[in-house]
Amino acid sequence: ERHLNKATRNILEVTLVVGHETLKLYINHWPSQSNPTSDRMHAARTIAKFVESNSSKGYHSVVIGDLNVKNNETPNPINEALINSKAEMLDLESAFRNSDDISRAKKNSIPPSSYYYRRGNEWSKLDRILISESLLDGISSEAVVESFHIYAHPNYSTPVSAEDDRGRNFDTWKPVRFDYLGDGQSRGASDHFPISFQIDF
Repeated sequence: ERHLNKATRNILEVTLVVGHETLKLYINHWPSQSNPTSDRMHAARTIAKFVESNSSKGYHSVVIGDLNVKNNETPNPINEALINSKAEMLDLESAFRNSDDISRAKKNSIPPSSYYYRRGNEWSKLDRILISESLLDGISSEAVVESFHIYAHPNYSTPVSAEDDRGRNFDTWKPVRFDYLGDGQSRGASDHFPISFQIDF
């Protein structure tokens, strides 16, 4: 199998055992967009092998982190290796956005996604929560789709444009990246908004 041209961040596997159930959590920061798509595909296929093995053992899987895959990336590592594959994972944000049981107001109360590209004025789903189908089958432990959240704290967010203000929904705000100003002063936290969700065991 192809090796990466340069070293990249490891994938952290965390095993949670709750009662008689096992959940494997994979925490990621895949190669950036300055790397070829093949590097992100390598990461996706690496995780897919673990997810497929987990499913055969009756384990749940969650893949979370900055996967650095742009919406229009082709081939798309997430779609091809983890969603439309033997791994059969589901994108929790997509489930949230497409659910008819979640109000438009709730969907609009969070930003359009976790990362904003100033060049091109577009939002991108670089940060993902992917879950195994077993976490949405209504049988045992369940991911709570309506709990999906993109956290835009007022102190670490700024309007996308001058026309937006703090009186409007956070869907018009973008993250403020960390910047050290000197003399012990700083602003911002990250150029990505954090994402979260809940699992009911």
